[in-house]
Amino acid sequence: MTFLIVTHITHKYFNGAYYGYGPYIREMNLWIKDADKVLIVASVDATEKPDAIDLAYLHPAIKFIPVPAFSLVGASAVLRTLLKIPGILLTTFKAMRKADHIHLRCPGNMGLIGLFVQVLFPAKKKTVKYAGNWDDYQGEHRSYKMQKAIARNIFLSKNTQVLIYGQWPNFTKNCLAFFTASYRENDKKPIQLKSLNDDKIRIIFLGTLDERKRPEYAIEVISLLEKRGFNNILLDIVGQGPFESLCKEKINELGLQDKVTLHGNVPPSDVATFLNRSHLLVFLSRMEGWPKVVAESMWWGCVPVTTAVSCVPWMLADGKRGVIVDRNPAAAAEAIAYLLNVPEKYAALQTAAVAWAREYTLDRFENEIKKLV
Repeated sequence: MTFLIVTHITHKYFNGAYYGYGPYIREMNLWIKDADKVLIVASVDATEKPDAIDLAYLHPAIKFIPVPAFSLVGASAVLRTLLKIPGILLTTFKAMRKADHIHLRCPGNMGLIGLFVQVLFPAKKKTVKYAGNWDDYQGEHRSYKMQKAIARNIFLSKNTQVLIYGQWPNFTKNCLAFFTASYRENDKKPIQLKSLNDDKIRIIFLGTLDERKRPEYAIEVISLLEKRGFNNILLDIVGQGPFESLCKEKINELGLQDKVTLHGNVPPSDVATFLNRSHLLVFLSRMEGWPKVVAESMWWGCVPVTTAVSCVPWMLADGKRGVIVDRNPAAAAEAIAYLLNVPEKYAALQTAAVAWAREYTLDRFENEIKKLV
């Protein structure tokens, strides 16, 4: 079987291998595990070396078909994109013609291209992984709305399974509620039981430091809690992104140099260590698909304090496995202060979170993929 991946992920070519964002590559290695040949249509940057969070594809027969990166944001970017589109469409068409199974990663620019071109191959087996908010939200790109509309249209997307995080009322018969995972059955190691009566309370922010996730909010949460007399709280910020300098400024502005530590990107094994020692996750994101950081924190008994983004209310059973708050530091600080004053509530959330998260393993995920491929 020739398995084709069409994705917006920009790859890095280093020492004869193609690298990409670690959680994505880890999942894709499961999709391609039983393929005879793998085709990848995506952009590549051969000048940039992979960093700690990146992983390589693990397959002996990969053919990378590079396409130029493009953007649909801004008039000049759209104009440049119009010049690139014919070539990208032709490249994608040729790749799909050679494939037995077409796998599209959405939402993204290449996902949109792929959804248009796959209409020409109604007999081929296809999967669309929609790894973003399936519910509409304020500020959503029109191209994202278009991708959802094409994907769930049973006439335009024939012989296609659309994999979506959560269950939504606008599903058609080709839509399938799905999940993802980070750990295997043999990773079910005992957690480090935590109590909010501990001498030090560790809070973690984990993710890209950008506008979507607003890491500086977590810093403000620490300041608000300190003003309420909770002086034993430490914050670890794990990740990189354009808001790193803003975080440094916020730490200095609020005088939290001894309370907040920026760690940058770390390997997956270190992520597990951070989560296993942390009491609470602060995650005030505005846009997600399956927020892996929430599921991973629950796996290690780190209780999430998070916004009701995407399928989070289902993951947290509307507050029985974590705390759902509005997207502002004051709301998160208020929720954490409540738990600090009622530690038995925290203990119940921790137990429920671990029990739920450890049902969703990579072993189960791999079995579900085999049914689709």
